Amino acid sequence: PQTQGLGKQRLDSDAHGRGHHCCVRPSSRHDLPPEAQVRFHTKRRGTEKNPYQAFKLLYSASEKGSTDARYLLGVMYLEGNGTPKDMARAYVWITLAGEVPEFSSDLDPQLLRSKKSEVERQLSREQLEEAKTIRATMMAKNLTPATVPPVNEKPANSQPVQSASGVRLNLPAGWEQRPLTERMASTGVIVFAVNRTTDTGAVLTSVKRQGITDLMSYATTRRAAQANNLTDVQQSSVSPVQVSGKNGMRFEVTGALKTGQKLSYLMTIIEGDTDIVILNTWTTAAGLDQQRAAMGQLAENISGY
Repeated sequence: PQTQGLGKQRLDSDAHGRGHHCCVRPSSRHDLPPEAQVRFHTKRRGTEKNPYQAFKLLYSASEKGSTDARYLLGVMYLEGNGTPKDMARAYVWITLAGEVPEFSSDLDPQLLRSKKSEVERQLSREQLEEAKTIRATMMAKNLTPATVPPVNEKPANSQPVQSASGVRLNLPAGWEQRPLTERMASTGVIVFAVNRTTDTGAVLTSVKRQGITDLMSYATTRRAAQANNLTDVQQSSVSPVQVSGKNGMRFEVTGALKTGQKLSYLMTIIEGDTDIVILNTWTTAAGLDQQRAAMGQLAENISGY
């Protein structure tokens, strides 16, 4: 089936193999982001293919920070589809696609690692040096991804974001609400937001309080789960906090994603009357000291629990 919106498209191991082609049918809705206009189809009768237009749209979306677009752009460079084959640029875009927390994108981490390995096996020493030069140039132009992937979405205003259960998060100035990925929605995330100025992100989740009798034990379990997703882990103790007059727990976990990027997470767990609210915030490991206070303060903007 045709799927509009790469962020909602599941990328499996066969989705972009050889024999599959990139085509595009521009949407009549001009307010759609570029990557939402790109569709990937298998060969079929009557399908109009325009890989060159698809490449143009993907490049625009990649520069704006779309994780999925960056991966697909790298695949086009790898296969020479819609653009001359360029192994160095394939490596750059595919590795950039992986430099985000895994749950913030629907991109399959196993597929990403497999494609990265495929590119690495074909790179010569000269091409690897070229890739490093291209990457350094992009970093200088601030084209590398933020800690979380930006999406073309209207910035959230000061109005609170509210869940069906009544839990609300009032986003301060500088924060933008982002659409939930399928993975986020399936795990009960209420809000996904980013602050591109400070390179921080946040997800808000709530669970029913019933059955959770010891907040310290629950927080310790959540800390272990967070650490299990990382390597080279450093973690703080779980400390009691007061948030808007409610009892809570807070801890930090720092570690490397499977792509090698090092992030620091600050999680605040608050005990409400009917809900347990979990605010997980993150930034680069190098930026934690500067952003720690603001990340903790964001929990004060939660209500309705």
